[in-house]
Amino acid sequence: MSEVISEVFAAIADYAVGHGAAPIAGKVYHVTLDDQWEFWVNATKEPQNVDGANIQPFDCYVKFNGWPAGIVGPDGGCFAAGGAANESTFIDALRAATPSAQGGGA
Repeated sequence: MSEVISEVFAAIADYAVGHGAAPIAGKVYHVTLDDQWEFWVNATKEPQNVDGANIQPFDCYVKFNGWPAGIVGPDGGCFAAGGAANESTFIDALRAATPSAQGGGA
């Protein structure tokens, strides 16, 4: 595994910390971010069935407008490459919804 955490996974961690949800160990962390984005982080040691998808331990499953958009982990993953749904737009949505990014502090 890489020693560098992917940007998208770091943004998810910042979101969880900013919302007082950390630590999320031992559970599946589910967030409906806004009207478009929804994600689940499998913070267990076993694969989990999440919304019909088999998510491996420590991976995150992301949906955009109800459709699968990506599976990412601490060291990367795969993501949709559309104009509206892609890794960058998901990171932007996470950062916009993170209290510390809004100046509200954790």
